[in-house]
Amino acid sequence: MNQNAYHIPKPAWLSLARGALLQMQHSRLSRFSYGTPGDDPLDEILGAPPPAPTMLDLVEEWPAQNGAGGTAFRVKRTEPVGTTLQQLTRLRLAATFGTHDAADALCDGASITALHVGHRDWIVPVTEAVKDLIPEVTISTSADAKLGTDLIVLAPFGYDNPAAPKDALRFAKAIREALSQETPLLLVTAGHRALPEAILRLLPTPIRLAPIDADIVTAMLHMRFSDADAEQHGRIRAALPAPEMLARLGLDALHAAFRGATGDAVVATLAEQAARLIPADGPTLGDLDSGSEAVTAARQIMSDLQLWARGELRWSECVHSLLLHGKPGTGKSYLARAMSRSGLVPVIQGSLAQWQSAGHLGDLQAAMRATFAEAIAAAPCVLMIEEIDAAGSRDSGGNNSSYRRQVINCLLEQIDLAMAAEGVVLVGACNDLSAL
Repeated sequence: MNQNAYHIPKPAWLSLARGALLQMQHSRLSRFSYGTPGDDPLDEILGAPPPAPTMLDLVEEWPAQNGAGGTAFRVKRTEPVGTTLQQLTRLRLAATFGTHDAADALCDGASITALHVGHRDWIVPVTEAVKDLIPEVTISTSADAKLGTDLIVLAPFGYDNPAAPKDALRFAKAIREALSQETPLLLVTAGHRALPEAILRLLPTPIRLAPIDADIVTAMLHMRFSDADAEQHGRIRAALPAPEMLARLGLDALHAAFRGATGDAVVATLAEQAARLIPADGPTLGDLDSGSEAVTAARQIMSDLQLWARGELRWSECVHSLLLHGKPGTGKSYLARAMSRSGLVPVIQGSLAQWQSAGHLGDLQAAMRATFAEAIAAAPCVLMIEEIDAAGSRDSGGNNSSYRRQVINCLLEQIDLAMAAEGVVLVGACNDLSAL
């Protein structure tokens, strides 16, 4: 066997990741410190604080040649190095910036950096992790930074309620206040939150948080398990889902996977969760009637999506929405699933009935926004809105006219956001076209 057959080059960002993880570990352990020995009368009773365990050196442990033992991430480490979310966040940040110099450049002059993290679930973890990436600097998470602040890090208000207009306006106001201070500024957003055009024109092209890939999963396995030689290292990486599917996994799926007792179990769960993103059965568009107007339109949309994904077509040139109408049972949802299977992209579904079941008006709007936010974060994907005619008309009278108007306004707001987000194919389905 070729001795280099399983040689996997070390990612350039490993050194930056190691520093961030060590800083996180140090910060976590310092919370249990009882002060300088002799200063605290409890010292004699409680004893000295526990020493920080030596964290593995990712740079040294990354396999460099084919091994002979055949072991494969089977022995769990005992020393804690933060939670799954904390580890993944620091690894993704390190992969995004790559080097210590690039991370330090966040504090250069009066720089402005916009960082899009994809899903809103990553906003707070990323905001908190920046301090470990560049631990030597003073960071403020308020626009009203104090003297001596090296970097202002701002995240949207109401990040758990995506695209709420009042929170977008508050965020814009905080950005304006931060800009007036000439302190380096880092904006951490989920990339789907509306901001006034006047603010957007001032911001640079955003950096996107590096997706979870094979290198990040491998680094996680090294932190969780020991004794993995290079041969097994390569075998396990080969068993991972395709990169585009791995990058789409949500936090729940990642948490479930990294609970695994071995590296093989972790990878198997990742593959299982990725497979669930695409309908497991049903037809592709190639299996459907070529004479159907709806099928023809769906094929054109998915063809455009593939050209866009390959960089051969701008999103503005793509057809990316479709309205299906017909009586119940005529195959509207069936067609959306066929689009998903044909394009190997997830299908995300929502409906007025589903959103209404969340509770009162505020709960309905939050559930609606969450569905659209999930689709934008999962792009490229198909977003299927069932029974869209249930929204009714803003012009209808009656006791519920104000309620209905607010629901429809929220739906139109979210559709506008989805249509502005590249990679989201919007499919609406209704039984009665005249009711729209």
